[in-house]
Amino acid sequence: MSDHRVVVVGGGAAAAGVVSTLERAGLDGQVTVVSDEFQRPYDRPPLSKSVLTDSGVQPTWLLAPDHRGAQYVLGDPAVGLDIHTHRVALSSGRLIPYEDLVIATGVRPRRVLNGDAADRAHALRTYDDALALRDKLTAGASVVVLGASVLGTEVAASAVQRGCRVVVAAPELDLGGRLLGSTVAAMLTGVHEGHGVQRWLGRSALGVDTTPGSDVLRIRFDDGTVLDADVVVEATGSVPNTEWLQGTGVTLADGVVTDEHLRVSSGIWAAGDVCRWRDDVSGQTERRENRTNASEQALIVARNIEATRNGSPMRRMEAVPYFWTDQYGLTLHVLGRVGHDDQLEELDGDLSSGDMAAIYRDGSGRLAGAVVVGRPRVLRELRLEMVKGRAASSAAAAPGA
Repeated sequence: MSDHRVVVVGGGAAAAGVVSTLERAGLDGQVTVVSDEFQRPYDRPPLSKSVLTDSGVQPTWLLAPDHRGAQYVLGDPAVGLDIHTHRVALSSGRLIPYEDLVIATGVRPRRVLNGDAADRAHALRTYDDALALRDKLTAGASVVVLGASVLGTEVAASAVQRGCRVVVAAPELDLGGRLLGSTVAAMLTGVHEGHGVQRWLGRSALGVDTTPGSDVLRIRFDDGTVLDADVVVEATGSVPNTEWLQGTGVTLADGVVTDEHLRVSSGIWAAGDVCRWRDDVSGQTERRENRTNASEQALIVARNIEATRNGSPMRRMEAVPYFWTDQYGLTLHVLGRVGHDDQLEELDGDLSSGDMAAIYRDGSGRLAGAVVVGRPRVLRELRLEMVKGRAASSAAAAPGA
């Protein structure tokens, strides 16, 4: 793999994971990391937690400034791609050639508010975003968080820790319901209420305006109601960063579409939040937005780049879904897919106590998902069961099975 040129577009965990894995594999060539930020890749999960709550927290760098074998092109985002000449175009006009390209551009917050104060609403993607929001989370400030997702609830918990008065407003009826299932979501809602968070659920925000003679913001909702706040945070979902790939020949569908090996086409790969890959067991495509997935996919992409150079078999994306969230000192581990349609087979313990396991199975009795708090052995056992179940399903789906 002498003098092999790899270009990684992105500045998060997926980008850093590709670089680190290629280095460990002994890639003898040049790796270039292209990012729209002026900082080298750093970890993003702390942005909604420790960075918001502790003024002394600095970014957790994922690559050293003098990382062996990697060059950084920072603050100069990719704006185009020529798959025929194998070149990435940057906003500065620079063209960077590649032999393998890894698309790891992630996602950005979806902004839904209109109104004359829309530009005063905060969103959270970068370290600078977190610093700007932290400056506003002063004791006694009234904060409205738009969105009941994991990000929204983490921001709400952090704002409470800063001494703010917090309202969570969202179309959902429980906090975290889409990812945690209705039973656990109701528990999490109770935990937030126990810390003083108010709910403004079952309605969607439309816009935010200034109030005459005041710095207070007024949020308008689709049912005609309004809320006043000192700080507004939009956590209403995300949009994959794929505009620079429009018209390039790369298949886009709410992300960058790949096969089960995370390959877009010859010499082009995708990893992380932006990647929508085909699961060879279900035959469906999916996209996951979490830190664990980014690291797992980075490992697969880097190893598959190596495999294509030396003729080895490529690896498939087979990892089971998993993410975690920290709120009020509670760490929720979410394994598989927990939804309202799955049967809650077992519920033991209580979320607020920090000791709980909620286990869901589908109609065939197969483990569908679980939410585990404070039980590492149970989590390991459930993960192993899910891995074995997937392996059996994969073997059954294989040609000739």
